[in-house]
Amino acid sequence: FTPYPNPFNSQTTIKFYTPLRGPVTLSIFDVGGNEIQKLVNDILEAGLHQIVWNADRLPTGIYFLKIESGRFTSNQKVSILK
Repeated sequence: FTPYPNPFNSQTTIKFYTPLRGPVTLSIFDVGGNEIQKLVNDILEAGLHQIVWNADRLPTGIYFLKIESGRFTSNQKVSILK
């Protein structure tokens, strides 16, 4: 799963692939581990998916994206620069 651009100013596009239909959760966390926003919490079809995350209201800093689908979990660091 890939956020682009990274670092970004106000919004980034997150692309991810799900090999099977099933529940997917995509969440944003701050460096303290607090969940900031849940971008996806749904059952998705298999295939390529794209989400635009608008972070206008968040301050400059490092955040973490976490995707969970079945047994698969992955984290990605993103930076907001304003």
